Amino acid sequence: TAEPATAEPATAEPATAGPLPEGATPLELARRLGLELGGKGRDYGLRAGELEHQAARSARAAPAWPEPVTPRLSLSWMPSGRSPLPPGKHHLYVFVHGFHGNALDLRGFRNQLALLLPDKSCARFLMSSSNEDFTATSSFEEMGENLANEVRAFLRSESLDQSAARVSFVCHSFGSIIARAALRKPQLEALLPRLHTYISLSGPHLGMLYTSNMLVELGVWGLRKWKNAQCLTELSLKDAKQPTDTFLYTLSKGDMLARFTNVLLVSSAEDRYVPHHSARLQLCPEAMHDPRFGTAFVSMVHNILSPLQCSNLVHVDVSFLPLISTKLVHQLDQAIGRKAHIDFLEQQAFLQMFVQMYLSYLV
Repeated sequence: TAEPATAEPATAEPATAGPLPEGATPLELARRLGLELGGKGRDYGLRAGELEHQAARSARAAPAWPEPVTPRLSLSWMPSGRSPLPPGKHHLYVFVHGFHGNALDLRGFRNQLALLLPDKSCARFLMSSSNEDFTATSSFEEMGENLANEVRAFLRSESLDQSAARVSFVCHSFGSIIARAALRKPQLEALLPRLHTYISLSGPHLGMLYTSNMLVELGVWGLRKWKNAQCLTELSLKDAKQPTDTFLYTLSKGDMLARFTNVLLVSSAEDRYVPHHSARLQLCPEAMHDPRFGTAFVSMVHNILSPLQCSNLVHVDVSFLPLISTKLVHQLDQAIGRKAHIDFLEQQAFLQMFVQMYLSYLV
C-alpha cells in the first residue's frame, strides 16, 4: 500500500478575517478573502458499492496541499503504512452523538473500526453520554464543557493521561459543534498536540442558514419557541443582535480544527436536515445575496478553512440507496431528508465501506 500523507498539526494562531469592511457585500468579501463557491480540499464520493474519486483543487494560488491519501480497501491484516505507536501508547477515539442522541448512536462506526484496526490493543473508545439529556435545551458552550469534563474524567479513570499518544473525534450532526466547543476548554489543552483525526458526519458547522427544507425550518422554529432549545437558536445565528457576536461566529475565530492532522467532512445532498454547504464548510449562492448574514457567513468559512492549510482536508460526499417501502413513515422520512441523516449511523453498507476506505486516516 502507498505511504499515507501526514502533516504536522498547525501550532500558529488561527488566521481570521479580521474586522468586516464597512458596507462590503458578501460577494466583495469573498473575493477579498480569495474564497470561491465549492471551497477547497479533496473530494471523494461514496455510492452503493463503488468509489468515485475526484481530485478537487482550488483555482486560486494557495500553499501546496499534503499529498492525498487515495481511499483504498483496508483490512486489519494489511499493512497500514503508518509507523505503529510506541509500546505502552494508546489511540483514544471519542464518539460524540447529535441532537436527541445517545451514547449508542455511533456504535456501528465503533464496531467497524474495532474490527478493522490493525493494532487493536492500542485502541481505547469513549462513547460520549454526558449530553444525552441536554441537547434539546442547553447551549453548545455548556455541552462543550460537559464533553471536556467527560473526556478528562475518562483519561484519568483509564490512566491515559500520559499514554494517549493520539486522540481522534468521530462526530455526528450537532456532535461536530459540541466537539469543537469542547476543544477550546482548558481541561483539554494538554490534548491539543496529540489530536489526530476529526470526522464530521453531516455536522452543521455554518449553522442552519439557507436550508431548502421548510418542514425542518418550521420544526426548528417550534423547538426554539416552545422548548427553549438554545443550541437551535445558536445554529440559526439568532443568539445575538449582530451576526458577528453569535456563538458560531465566535467559535470560528478560535477554532481548534487546525490542530488535527486529518479533517474529514462527510456529507450527503440527500440529507436535508443539515444544509449541504454547512456540512462541507463551503460557500453557497444564497449567502452571496444575503445583506444580513452573508458577510458573517463568508467570514466564518474563511476563519475555519484558512488555518487548515497544514492539515489533510477531505470532503466525502455520500449517496445512499433509496429506500423502497410502502410504509408512510418511511416515505415521509425519505421525502424530508431525515433518512439520509440517520443513515450515517445505521446503514451498514455505508459504515463498512467508509471505515474500510478511510482506515488509513484512523490509525
